[in-house]
Amino acid sequence: ALCGAVVCAARVRETRALCAAWASPAALYKHLLALEPHDAPMLEALGSVLMDADRPDERARAEGVLRRALELAPESGAGHNQLGLLLKRSGRLAEAERAFSRAITLAPGDGSAHVNLANLLIDGQRELARAVELLSASVELLPRNAPALNSLAVALKGLGRLDEARGAYERAIALRPDSAAFRTNLGMLHMQRGFDPRLALPDAQRERPRARGLFPA
Repeated sequence: ALCGAVVCAARVRETRALCAAWASPAALYKHLLALEPHDAPMLEALGSVLMDADRPDERARAEGVLRRALELAPESGAGHNQLGLLLKRSGRLAEAERAFSRAITLAPGDGSAHVNLANLLIDGQRELARAVELLSASVELLPRNAPALNSLAVALKGLGRLDEARGAYERAIALRPDSAAFRTNLGMLHMQRGFDPRLALPDAQRERPRARGLFPA
């Protein structure tokens, strides 16, 4: 399963490079489908590239490509994960949740679908305990995934587990010290910790200027 995800990621990079040489994703779409009509990983990669165009017509085309890929390779965790991302972007959240769940079932050792499903739950402010479980599993698989650690901290904070949230934020910042978003989140957490806000103020003041300095003037 992990090998499949790596192949898909490599194909996405190859397909994006091809996009730069074509006038539009639509032109590339027609060309690649003529060359590789039965190559599921290529179709998954092409669906991802079309999805990145973020236009309604390209999203519709991307969905068709991804569903064709899943017809050819219905057990592809990477394919279900890509479809879930597209469905989430289109606002079809229940369908996205099912796609991410299917991806996790098919590729439990990947980790990316765990993060995507958890973020869907966090965005909806529901099942935060489940989100923590998913993100904890993902971090075990991919311990250097800073965005996953940041999402884990957000979920822990939502459950009131502030000390654990602080640890997750600090791990994320250690991996991505240039992230203004991570530093801002940690600063806000410091403001929230403790019964007396004055106890948290020095920590918050230390983080917030560093975060502001990362935003362009």
